[in-house]
Amino acid sequence: MTEHVAPPFAHAADNGFPSDHTLLSMFLAARVFWYSRRWSVVLLGITVAIGATRVATHVHHPIDIIAAMDLAIVAALVARPVAVRLTRPLPGRLVRDAG
Repeated sequence: MTEHVAPPFAHAADNGFPSDHTLLSMFLAARVFWYSRRWSVVLLGITVAIGATRVATHVHHPIDIIAAMDLAIVAALVARPVAVRLTRPLPGRLVRDAG
């Protein structure tokens, strides 16, 4: 609850920092950026709409949304090299012809 206004729907009674909904949505938008910039922009628009809706319904403060977006970008930047390393074939591993 922000500004002593009850939100129009039930929500968890935690401090809400950062916004979990915005964090997940922004992480997906940031990860998709390396594969499809067009879809990333679409997901970014959805993320902004989610964040704006959370603020408009008095569930979050704007700083909760901004922090979630920042954390998601950092997490996506860290996840990229980790994902590349984990999907690389192991050295010395023989690949057999399936044919």
